[in-house]
Amino acid sequence: NRQRPHHDWLAIVATNRARSKIRAWLKKEEKERALEVGRKLADRELRKIGTSLKKVAGSEELAGVAAASGLGREEDLLAAVGFGKLPATAVTAPFRKDEAPEEQSLEMNLPRPAPTSTDGLALEVTGDADFLVYVAKCCKPLPGEDIVGFVTRGKGVAVHARNCPNVKNLLYHPEREIEVRWAPSASTSKAPASRVDVDVAFDDRSGMLASISQAVSSEGSDILKCRLRTEPNDTGFAAMTIAVHDASQLARILSRLKGLKGILRVERRGQASMSS
Repeated sequence: NRQRPHHDWLAIVATNRARSKIRAWLKKEEKERALEVGRKLADRELRKIGTSLKKVAGSEELAGVAAASGLGREEDLLAAVGFGKLPATAVTAPFRKDEAPEEQSLEMNLPRPAPTSTDGLALEVTGDADFLVYVAKCCKPLPGEDIVGFVTRGKGVAVHARNCPNVKNLLYHPEREIEVRWAPSASTSKAPASRVDVDVAFDDRSGMLASISQAVSSEGSDILKCRLRTEPNDTGFAAMTIAVHDASQLARILSRLKGLKGILRVERRGQASMSS
């Protein structure tokens, strides 16, 4: 298989001509991905009002929206939606009626789940089977946690935990929100384990590390990585990465850790505080 150019190549190629070619290829690829996302977003909004992108493609109304937005072609308009420069509702504006049929609204609210595998975890996206879906790195949601999806600029759907700090900012763009949920297979023992970062503060005394390790292993998990440090006030800190299958297993581990004598704080990194 031939390798596709990526941004890291810019640092190693020798000539300006080669760099220019790589930049041009990357720009073209990013636009194609944004165009794909923009088409799906526009189609989703159009279906809410009883039509579809296929039905309105090439229409004078769509050309008018592109012109009014300072974009020359319909393709550029949809790419701008995919890049997040325009809301998808801009595409629907000329096609909106005073009142959409009630039957259409009911139909669009019916779930049409399609299993999508991302990072080994099974997720279902309602109504948009062919979206690329991936777990957001900022919060790394686990099966069983409340989740929400947001269509990103040219990348597909990012799945966040509901309590992720970044979700608050994303909610300012409700047109980019999409319904996602865990597939039933995501919370089984056969599901792949996820890496979860947990920070623990404790009284630095003999036996504490053994107790922490025992608490984690007693719930069927492993400590994959651990960085330790101590403060002059005899407080120890452990930055751990543990293997977890789902939210309920993580909750049990955190509960056991908080119940240990000498534990000062337990916190899952990247999400709302879980300290006691």
